[in-house]
Amino acid sequence: MRPTGLIFSLFLLVITCTGALAQTPTPTPTPSAEETAKRAKLDALIQQGLDDTIAATTSLRLPENRAIADAMLGDMYWRFDQKRARELFRNVGPELSAFNSDMEKDSADPSQGMLGFDAGIFTQDPRYQVIPLIAKHDADLALQIMQQTRRAAVSQAIANGSLSGSIVGTGAFTALQEVALEQQIALFAIDQDPDAAIRAIRESLAEGVSYNVLPLLQKLEKLDEKKATDLGNDVVQKILDADMVKNTDMIRTGATFLQYSQSTQPPKATQPKQFTLTESQQKDIANKLAATLLAMPASLQSSAWFSLVIPLVDKFAPDRSAALKQRQADVQKSMPSDVRGMQQSTGLFNPNMTAEQIVATIPKLPDNSKPMAYSALMNKMRTITDDAQAKKLIDQIPDQKVRDALQTQMDAGRVDRSIQTGKLDDARRQIPQITDHRQQMSRYVNLAIAYNKSGKEADIETAKSVMRDAKSTMASFPETGDDLTDLMEIVRGYAVIEPETAFKTAEPAIDMINEYSQAAAIMSKYAKDRLFRNGEIIFRSNGSSGSIVFRYLPQLQMLGKADLERTNGLLDRLSRADVRVVLRLYMLQGASQPLQQPGQGIVISQ
Repeated sequence: MRPTGLIFSLFLLVITCTGALAQTPTPTPTPSAEETAKRAKLDALIQQGLDDTIAATTSLRLPENRAIADAMLGDMYWRFDQKRARELFRNVGPELSAFNSDMEKDSADPSQGMLGFDAGIFTQDPRYQVIPLIAKHDADLALQIMQQTRRAAVSQAIANGSLSGSIVGTGAFTALQEVALEQQIALFAIDQDPDAAIRAIRESLAEGVSYNVLPLLQKLEKLDEKKATDLGNDVVQKILDADMVKNTDMIRTGATFLQYSQSTQPPKATQPKQFTLTESQQKDIANKLAATLLAMPASLQSSAWFSLVIPLVDKFAPDRSAALKQRQADVQKSMPSDVRGMQQSTGLFNPNMTAEQIVATIPKLPDNSKPMAYSALMNKMRTITDDAQAKKLIDQIPDQKVRDALQTQMDAGRVDRSIQTGKLDDARRQIPQITDHRQQMSRYVNLAIAYNKSGKEADIETAKSVMRDAKSTMASFPETGDDLTDLMEIVRGYAVIEPETAFKTAEPAIDMINEYSQAAAIMSKYAKDRLFRNGEIIFRSNGSSGSIVFRYLPQLQMLGKADLERTNGLLDRLSRADVRVVLRLYMLQGASQPLQQPGQGIVISQ
């Protein structure tokens, strides 16, 4: 099966539940007969494309690719035929088992290097990509497939209590991910069978607590406040009972709960209730975290937790702050000087650190730590909207290249704010100030799309003019990978504004992808770069990969929305069957989703 178009993070962090103000809902306009006919024709084209792709997947050799493809196809087929979608989902289990078998063989063969399953772990295991996608439609089936395809080593790690011991080694790590996956399935099951989901999550708590419990509690709060409170009490108790000195992953879990509490605002009377921890629970977790760090032996690993925990303890258990900060100082003193420098630069990413503080710290850092400090400064300066403040900070940086990069970032940020606030003419005047041509081009494209969004004839003409400005910044013909990136950025804009031009612009990209994919397949035999296995490109459910093949999926999906049949024709020019299958999957996925650009229409070729 093949890559699912959506990948669900196993590390869900803080999500605030904001409800819409109570008001009379605006009735959905009834589509015209012409719109209904167009949608029906598009659906027919999508379904035919899915059928053709199902047939084409028989050419795939890798079980992980077949697993991901079948999961994606089942997801897209669900709204047309749930019975057939479930058949596709059921195919996933045997393919995942076959993949496990392949990886076990590779793990036992030293010549396979990093291709081994344990080495590839989370990023290469398709289970974590496809099972959440199945759970979105059928949580029971997803849970069944998860259990059937769980490797013996992971089951053994869970049975041996790895989750309550030191989290060292891939067995313990995958055990943690397995708990997260199981609790993620429960998140989808809440909508399908709340009581069954609650039972499942209580059973999984015996194995551990993952970050996925938080969104589950948030969703359950809306359905049944008492059940959410009772389950929340059990989760908090599990956190408090954990031996965090040995199981350091639970430190992050406890911190995540406190970060969530810190960001949660009391809902207005017109908003639905949201799950919250009591003040007592917040204090108990903060005390637990403080006690853990105070008891933890001095080491590089233990010192890394202080910057995460101390701001939370300051807020929820301030009486423990002084002792914790003293312990932090003692631990840092025991570290070698080069490690202390690294810790100091890592601390610059603390959310409480200001841009001014970072700038003041940079001269005190060793040279090898300054790049990390500059990175932290760039992240912080993205939030600065005062040009005078930004200029003052930039002028204090001794490195000219860093000053130039910061100035480019500030110039680009100014344009972004103008576009976001609807000051489009201001943005157009500001874009030429950006010295980096790629960022300049990107803002031209964003601006053109913003102009086009209104649908007014004058704005559409302006959008086309802005796109000509964008096109003038690129090479006349793409010859390098950077040129291809520029070309596909232009395609992104024209796919919304002028599809005919977008398709003509995209044609050279197909030739370059053909050249790249053939060369990459040959080189992968020698480089062992995890882009290919047994001569076939490895799919990723979210397209993330170092391969150029996956780099331009958003543009491809926008072309599919502009004209599905013409995009199909473009993909027919791809020389490799595996590349055609995967890109057609993503193209269909994009066409199946609601339109993102209000000014963009779907064209059905006549």
